[in-house]
Amino acid sequence: DGETMASLVTTFKQHNPAWNKTRTILTDKDFMERSVYSGQFSNANLQLCLFHVLKSMRREIHCEKMNIRLEQKNVCLEILQKMAYSNNEDEYIENYELLRDTGIQPVIDYVDHSWHPIREEWVIGLKQSLHYNNHTTNRLESINQKLKQVITKFSNLDTFFRDLELVIHSLRQERDSRLSMVLMKRPIVPFPPGSSEVRFSELLTPHAFQIVRKQIELSDKIAISDECSDCDVVTLQTSSGVTYVTCTSCTCQFSTMNQLPCRHIFALRARQDQDLYFEDAVSSRWRLDYYRHHASLVDDIETDYQGATVYVQPRQVVMTQSQKYKKAFVEAQRLATLASEVSTVRFTERLEVLRQLTELWESGQQAAVICTEVDNVEEDTDCDNLHIITEPGTNTSDLEAEASVIEEVQSVEVYNYV
Repeated sequence: DGETMASLVTTFKQHNPAWNKTRTILTDKDFMERSVYSGQFSNANLQLCLFHVLKSMRREIHCEKMNIRLEQKNVCLEILQKMAYSNNEDEYIENYELLRDTGIQPVIDYVDHSWHPIREEWVIGLKQSLHYNNHTTNRLESINQKLKQVITKFSNLDTFFRDLELVIHSLRQERDSRLSMVLMKRPIVPFPPGSSEVRFSELLTPHAFQIVRKQIELSDKIAISDECSDCDVVTLQTSSGVTYVTCTSCTCQFSTMNQLPCRHIFALRARQDQDLYFEDAVSSRWRLDYYRHHASLVDDIETDYQGATVYVQPRQVVMTQSQKYKKAFVEAQRLATLASEVSTVRFTERLEVLRQLTELWESGQQAAVICTEVDNVEEDTDCDNLHIITEPGTNTSDLEAEASVIEEVQSVEVYNYV
């Protein structure tokens, strides 16, 4: 209930002195929670999770509840989704008028009563508060799922807090592991040393740097007139409305949501021949130094190191018996072809070699084949000795060495495997 929620928030504030720095609270459309948060955090902006907003709309706009047809329901939900993803007020009003033009009064009354007055809290293009581009509570839901996997539903109090500490410790270890990889990796920045991009890459996390890098690239498309090049404040018309830009700040939605320098600031600084690199508009959340000082890692992490070549051994694939048979069958076919393409004398010798090899394998012994050159052969004959070496204990009475070569036939020598 509201009293319990208020007590929890009060306890949170007592143990978190920085609670007054809360800028944004993202929740679902629970009126009791929202009333408690608005009273306890007067300086924070309330926002609604977009996923829960659309889910609530699909639940409430029901054919039986509102006495509408299924086709009408689908049309209204499609328009409401367009309203949720509107980029600015004009686009939202345009989609809102489409909904009114349908003439489906139960849905129109529902939207006018529950959603239209608070559109700044759930329409993406109308949110004007810091939320780091998070429009849903997916991160919180992910943590909640991990808690459910460890903490049982009917555990006692001691077990509950022990499991809770275990999950928190695990989550922090995952965070620190990701941070250590960020600090120890040397990203490749295809820009000259000392450039603005290189300095931003040293200041920001890899994710934040990619965002800023994209904004620098987009700044070339921003046109600033000559009359405004020397002004301290420049007014620009953007997709989200009128924006006021200075060399260190901007009122556009991107800067407000992310606390990072936007394309408009970079365009103005480039127009005024100023260095694109500056740190004033960068939130501490995006700085590597912030994570170095607040993570439970080794105090001094050496990040200036020489690269090393790491060899990763390829994983050995274990074949099935069927796969082995197929590969061996191909080689056996080649042997049969080669054995049949020679004279009868040579075919007999080759067939005897194959029989000897088969007998060795049937008895579970190892065999190896060694080819050696034959000295006393005719000039037009290029033949080798073929040796089959067996393991100790192999009966070699029938496999004595033969060193003579008859006509153009290869000789076979069989030795005990040592």
